[in-house]
Amino acid sequence: MSYKVYRISYAGAPRDHHAIFVESKPDQSGQIFQVAGDIQSGMRYESKPAKKPEDSATFQAKLFLGSVSIAEYDRIDVECRKVPPPAKQFNGPKRINPQ
Repeated sequence: MSYKVYRISYAGAPRDHHAIFVESKPDQSGQIFQVAGDIQSGMRYESKPAKKPEDSATFQAKLFLGSVSIAEYDRIDVECRKVPPPAKQFNGPKRINPQ
Protein backbone atom coordinates (compact mmCIF):
# COMPACT_ATOMS: atom_id res chain seq x y z
CA MET A 1 0.00 0.00 0.00
CA SER A 2 1.12 3.58 -0.62
CA TYR A 3 0.25 7.23 -0.01
CA LYS A 4 -0.24 9.86 -2.71
CA VAL A 5 2.24 12.76 -2.73
CA TYR A 6 1.36 16.22 -4.08
CA ARG A 7 2.83 19.69 -4.44
CA ILE A 8 0.14 22.04 -3.17
CA SER A 9 -0.20 25.78 -3.67
CA TYR A 10 -1.93 28.37 -1.51
CA ALA A 11 -2.56 32.04 -2.33
CA GLY A 12 -0.36 34.34 -0.33
CA ALA A 13 0.84 37.90 -0.19
CA PRO A 14 3.20 38.94 -1.54
CA ARG A 15 3.91 35.42 -2.90
CA ASP A 16 2.02 32.16 -3.11
CA HIS A 17 3.06 29.33 -0.79
CA HIS A 18 3.99 25.83 -1.97
CA ALA A 19 4.40 22.69 0.13
CA ILE A 20 4.63 18.93 -0.15
CA PHE A 21 1.46 17.17 0.98
CA VAL A 22 1.17 13.44 1.64
CA GLU A 23 -2.42 12.19 1.67
CA SER A 24 -2.40 9.49 4.34
CA LYS A 25 -5.94 9.34 5.73
CA PRO A 26 -9.23 8.10 4.23
CA ASP A 27 -10.73 11.63 4.55
CA GLN A 28 -7.93 12.93 2.24
CA SER A 29 -6.09 14.65 5.09
CA GLY A 30 -2.44 13.94 5.79
CA GLN A 31 0.88 15.63 6.46
CA ILE A 32 2.45 18.83 5.11
CA PHE A 33 6.22 19.22 4.71
CA GLN A 34 7.27 22.84 4.19
CA VAL A 35 9.42 25.77 5.17
CA ALA A 36 7.79 28.57 7.15
CA GLY A 37 8.89 32.08 7.97
CA ASP A 38 10.35 34.72 5.70
CA ILE A 39 13.70 35.83 4.31
CA GLN A 40 13.65 38.91 6.54
CA SER A 41 14.00 36.82 9.71
CA GLY A 42 14.94 33.39 8.34
CA MET A 43 12.94 30.28 7.58
CA ARG A 44 12.53 26.95 9.33
CA TYR A 45 11.47 23.50 8.21
CA GLU A 46 8.27 22.06 9.62
CA SER A 47 6.13 19.00 9.23
CA LYS A 48 2.58 19.10 10.51
CA PRO A 49 -0.78 17.35 10.20
CA ALA A 50 -3.07 18.94 7.63
CA LYS A 51 -6.69 18.78 6.53
CA LYS A 52 -7.66 18.10 2.93
CA PRO A 53 -5.92 21.00 1.08
CA GLU A 54 -8.99 21.86 -0.99
CA ASP A 55 -10.84 22.77 2.24
CA SER A 56 -8.60 25.82 2.74
CA ALA A 57 -9.95 29.20 1.60
CA THR A 58 -6.52 30.01 0.09
CA PHE A 59 -6.09 26.70 -1.77
CA GLN A 60 -5.04 27.13 -5.42
CA ALA A 61 -3.66 23.89 -6.86
CA LYS A 62 -2.67 20.31 -6.16
CA LEU A 63 -0.15 18.64 -8.49
CA PHE A 64 0.30 14.87 -8.19
CA LEU A 65 4.02 14.04 -7.85
CA GLY A 66 3.87 10.30 -7.22
CA SER A 67 3.42 7.93 -4.32
CA VAL A 68 5.40 6.67 -1.36
CA SER A 69 5.05 3.26 0.23
CA ILE A 70 3.88 3.19 3.82
CA ALA A 71 7.18 1.50 4.72
CA GLU A 72 9.16 4.45 3.27
CA TYR A 73 6.84 7.25 4.46
CA ASP A 74 8.95 8.21 7.51
CA ARG A 75 11.94 8.86 5.22
CA ILE A 76 10.23 11.95 3.79
CA ASP A 77 10.74 13.87 7.03
CA VAL A 78 14.29 12.52 7.40
CA GLU A 79 15.24 13.64 3.89
CA CYS A 80 13.53 17.03 4.18
CA ARG A 81 15.47 17.77 7.37
CA LYS A 82 18.72 17.29 5.40
CA VAL A 83 17.93 20.32 3.20
CA PRO A 84 18.77 23.58 4.99
CA PRO A 85 15.94 26.14 4.87
CA PRO A 86 16.69 29.63 3.53
CA ALA A 87 18.57 31.68 6.12
CA LYS A 88 17.94 35.29 7.07
CA GLN A 89 18.80 37.42 4.03
CA PHE A 90 18.24 40.96 5.32
CA ASN A 91 19.39 43.07 8.25
CA GLY A 92 16.62 45.66 8.31
CA PRO A 93 16.39 46.97 4.73
CA LYS A 94 19.98 45.96 3.92
CA ARG A 95 20.60 42.69 2.10
CA ILE A 96 23.08 40.52 4.05
CA ASN A 97 24.25 38.61 1.00
CA PRO A 98 23.84 40.64 -2.21
CA GLN A 99 24.36 37.64 -4.49
